[in-house]
Amino acid sequence: MGGFQSSEAKDLVRERYDLPLVQAVHRRKKGPIRYFGLPGEQALDLKSWGHLCEYVAAVELFQDSFQRLQHVLNVEYGHLRHRAHLGDVDHVILMNRGRDPSERYVSRKFRRDVGFTWDFDVIYLDYFGKFLPYERGDREVYERTRALVRLFNHDRQDAWQPWLLILTVESRYDREDRYAMQDFLSETKEEADEVKEAIHYLLSGPVSPREEAARLVHGTLSYLIGRAAASSGVRVRPRPTVVYPGWRGIPMLHFAYEMTPARRPLQPSSVLGLLKSPLLQVRNDLAEPWFEMLPSQPPGQSEEELRAALDFLDDEQVDQII
Repeated sequence: MGGFQSSEAKDLVRERYDLPLVQAVHRRKKGPIRYFGLPGEQALDLKSWGHLCEYVAAVELFQDSFQRLQHVLNVEYGHLRHRAHLGDVDHVILMNRGRDPSERYVSRKFRRDVGFTWDFDVIYLDYFGKFLPYERGDREVYERTRALVRLFNHDRQDAWQPWLLILTVESRYDREDRYAMQDFLSETKEEADEVKEAIHYLLSGPVSPREEAARLVHGTLSYLIGRAAASSGVRVRPRPTVVYPGWRGIPMLHFAYEMTPARRPLQPSSVLGLLKSPLLQVRNDLAEPWFEMLPSQPPGQSEEELRAALDFLDDEQVDQII
């Protein structure tokens, strides 16, 4: 996969989409935040919101990039408590540490009933690769999905604490990949009528391969996260899914989910809100309002719901987008 490279559109998403959401976490907490993620060897995330952090746990897969990341953290962010972990981020989530068995745990907060628990305010998984249903795909795909589901276990992000999950994945899929996601979503249709309608939309319609892939990944990820969250007593507020061109023009998808503890057990049908969340794209001219709606949207969205999904942006931008 190689090292991470940003793009103009990615930089825009980081500044115009992610930063307001992270700032909202900071305001709600009324203090500095704890961050876990993949900032890359240049730590570009921290250039945007490092001033809001008190602790950073950063992961790098390759030894050279890991050493450069450590240098940047020590030189530019030495005022922050930080730790870099060498290894695959999915392994780090699952095992609570990097590939070196002697490495310290990501979190050493211990609870007798569940073991080492996490308490990060922001988890940012800036993947560069595919996302498929966990029972399909290669080993990397399987581990990626297993790690995302594991985040909702009580030995990772506990249900008593609000947290923000941001992630990116490729939106470049071949026919076999699309069939795998279509099969997965078709198998989930033993649901309430509204959920069936939302899934039917994602599976149908004459759209471009780019938009078809965006729909299918949006639906697959929404369904898996919605189910995992409901099982763990976590309420999810999805933010719009954004399509943007990444490094070398590779189409990417960007997701953000705000998690809060649920006061009562959730129904599996709570996945509907995730399936219905809006689909945006970065405007080609990179000019305000920065984002625009994809031509087709999941069914059943009211203007009130659209405005609520976009309320982290200023009102003028929301007016232009809608």
